[in-house]
Amino acid sequence: MKILNNIRYNLGILAAAGTLSYAQPIQAQRVDLSQKPDTFLRTTNPVDKYTSEDLPKVFRESVNPSSWTNDPEILKDAPDPYFTLQGKKMLAKGTVDVTNCRFYVYDGNGKAIESFKVATGAPGTPTKPGIRKVLKKQVYPYLDCDRGTKRRRFPFDYGPKIAYLNVVDTITGNMWDNGGYAHGTRHEEAILRNNRHLTHSCVRFHNRDALYVINDVLKIGDYLKYIKR
Repeated sequence: MKILNNIRYNLGILAAAGTLSYAQPIQAQRVDLSQKPDTFLRTTNPVDKYTSEDLPKVFRESVNPSSWTNDPEILKDAPDPYFTLQGKKMLAKGTVDVTNCRFYVYDGNGKAIESFKVATGAPGTPTKPGIRKVLKKQVYPYLDCDRGTKRRRFPFDYGPKIAYLNVVDTITGNMWDNGGYAHGTRHEEAILRNNRHLTHSCVRFHNRDALYVINDVLKIGDYLKYIKR
């Protein structure tokens, strides 16, 4: 016991004199962690979690780079995501800028946090402004669709995943079909064009962007706001 007390006494003297600095690395590590900038989530493309292996084989050869961005210069042009539904102010999860062919995603405070290039309706088959609601999601090869539907007959046209949308009457709250879809595409190269007004009113994404947006961003019941500038 006397020996143990002597060891404790000597350690106390060394620590008081500053020659025993075992506590310093822990303190320094805490300072470093508190000062480390939180840049990972703001600079990393979340679409990269999906690779070509996550796509059905028929789409793998045409994989183009994701169009995801959180560039402040682009996000500052995001449309107002709020709308009124039966007299109540509502927040859309995403907006479609039909004119400039961009899709924007918002946080719970209505702040635009990311954006994607999309294709919207051609002049003869325009994408109409208004409010849509996500009704369901469907996956290639769309065998759960009715046999007579184009999705069932030509599944390759819609890419790996679809968000099925209904049009919402903001006055009555009623919904009806013909809300179009948000989906991938078999013509990814078209999303790289400057003029992306080329669909039959649907909103088309790069295929990996479609996986991310429809899997991770949009939930059943979410609202989308389509606007024309």
